[in-house]
Amino acid sequence: MTNTQDVKQDVPRRWAVYFISDAFGNTDMRGWLAAYDLTANDGHGDFMTVPDVGMAMLFDSPNAVFAAYNGIPTNHPIRIDDGQPNRPMTAFTVQIQEVPATIVMQQLTQQKGH
Repeated sequence: MTNTQDVKQDVPRRWAVYFISDAFGNTDMRGWLAAYDLTANDGHGDFMTVPDVGMAMLFDSPNAVFAAYNGIPTNHPIRIDDGQPNRPMTAFTVQIQEVPATIVMQQLTQQKGH
């Protein structure tokens, strides 16, 4: 019989992104990042959030989250208004959280089933 501590040690660590608000303080998109496309909307990005961390997109490391957060769309790499790099996700206030091992296990099990 396996105890829960052993199971937790065997589960890879994963992180998720929680959208808190946009640059103007609007909380309409509040939730866990489930999917995104930086090139959508002419390089302004498209982000889908969900209320349950169990449905969130998982990242392998905080560095992977940081890379996604600072991602630059290939179809609109420079902002027209100021000439700076276009990083659509940085228009949002986000929080990075490590996902509990039980949720990571559930997602990995579901992925194997497909």
